[in-house]
Amino acid sequence: MRKSNITKRIWWGSFTFPENTGGKWRIGPATFWIERSIHEWRVAYKAVDELAENGAEVALPLQGPVEHGSGVAVTRFGMSKTTGNLTITPVLADRSVVIRPETPFYILPNQDVAFYVSSPLWVRIETGDPPVVLRDIPIFRPSDTWFGPSTMEGELCYADRVYGRLKLEDIKFRPHRAITVVFLQNQGSGSIFLERLNLPVPNLSIYEAEDGYLWTQAVTLKMGIGKKAELELKKKAPAAAKNPKLISGPRQKAEKSILSRALKNLII
Repeated sequence: MRKSNITKRIWWGSFTFPENTGGKWRIGPATFWIERSIHEWRVAYKAVDELAENGAEVALPLQGPVEHGSGVAVTRFGMSKTTGNLTITPVLADRSVVIRPETPFYILPNQDVAFYVSSPLWVRIETGDPPVVLRDIPIFRPSDTWFGPSTMEGELCYADRVYGRLKLEDIKFRPHRAITVVFLQNQGSGSIFLERLNLPVPNLSIYEAEDGYLWTQAVTLKMGIGKKAELELKKKAPAAAKNPKLISGPRQKAEKSILSRALKNLII
C-alpha cells in the first residue's frame, strides 16, 4: 500500500483515506484532488499544457476542506457508506495512438529497427469490493486524428505530440506516459517509409519497472511481404524494463497475439 512519502515517480497503487480527508495527486500536466466523506467521494481535475510539466507527487492525507481554486470541475459520487480504500491505476488510451518519428525515415530491406515510443496514460480511480470505477480520465487528452488511406477507410485515433525515437536514451521519462519498443521488421525487397505509426494501445498492458518507469509489452511489426502486415504483441515487458511487474491489463483483449492487418492501416 502506497504511503504519503511516496516516491516522486510512483503515483499509482492502493491508498487509505480516513473519513473527512482528501488527497492531491500531481501527475505531469494534471492535478487531481480526491475527497472522502461518510456518504460521498469527490474527484476534481485540471490539466495544463502536456509538455510544460513533468513531475509527479502525492500528498495524502489532507485535513479539512480541500482547496483547488476556481474553475475546476468537481464530480461527486454518492454512496450509502464509503469505505476508506481507493485504488488508482494507470491505463492506456481507449483508442489507437498515432506516433510520429522525430524525422521520417526509411526501413531498408531485410533490416530490423527498434523504435521507442511513449504513449499517454489515463487514470482509473476505483473504490469498494467489488471495485467500482469512479473516473477513467486522460491525464492529458490528446487531439483526435483520422488514420487511414482515405476518408472512407481507416479509424479515429489520438494524435500524439511526443516523437518516437531510435534510441532508448532519447526517450525522456514522463510519469504520465508508458514506453513501448516496437521492433520494425522489413522482410521485403524494397524500402518502407515510416512517417506515422498507428499503435493499438487498447490491446497493450502496463508494467512497472523497478525504477518507477512504466512500460508496455514489446510489439513486433513484420512488413514487406504483400499488402498485409503482422503485428505481434509480446507476452511480457522488454528486457530494458528491469524486474517488471504487471499493474494493468489491456482495455481490449486481442483474440490472438499475432494480428494481421493491411499495412496501409498501420503505417503511412
